[in-house]
Amino acid sequence: MSWISGLSSLKSLDLSYVNLRKAQNRDMVFYMMSSLVKLSLSECGLTNVDLGTLSNASTILSNIKHLDLGYNNFKGQFPTFFQNMTSLEFLDLSNFNFQPFLLSIIGSFPKLSLSNCRLLDMHLSPTHLNSTTISNIRHLDLSGNLLGRFPSVLINMSTLLSLDLSYNKLSSSVPIMLNLRMLDLSLNNFKQIEDVGIWRQCHLKELRVSYNQ
Repeated sequence: MSWISGLSSLKSLDLSYVNLRKAQNRDMVFYMMSSLVKLSLSECGLTNVDLGTLSNASTILSNIKHLDLGYNNFKGQFPTFFQNMTSLEFLDLSNFNFQPFLLSIIGSFPKLSLSNCRLLDMHLSPTHLNSTTISNIRHLDLSGNLLGRFPSVLINMSTLLSLDLSYNKLSSSVPIMLNLRMLDLSLNNFKQIEDVGIWRQCHLKELRVSYNQ
């Protein structure tokens, strides 16, 4: 990927669905493009080995705000280099074969996607997740997981504006979240609309409850 070195002023790079498994010098996209603000590497065939060398680096993508690493082949312990990205606002780790330890190291990113990570109720309990760790998140995507009840750790998140819980197994009423503006409960197990407790969410601007039972 030596061609990257000639794009020193690039602000946005989308390599989604490009198979990078056989590409040489894959790490150049992290080291040689400090100007990048947005980087999408969704479904690129990346593994832990590809990112392992970045773990101790503190100047990787120093200006990055949007980083999409979803739907790759990460397994086991995930490299934590993104914790050094102080400008990062959006992080997508969708379809990561989730390990509970990751919840404890995720920084307070304003936008976070953990879609299809095989999350269970216990992973989002106070035992595994410190609410202060995610206290600054404004937009959270937990769709496509295995949640059977509303995550209690989210109830006191006063900064949360948008919450996607679609494609889960929810069936009980949603607690009041006064600052929430968008709530997606599509494709869950609510048997009737009253079960959602909509009357308690009068502050919402957008509500999605399609494809329930």
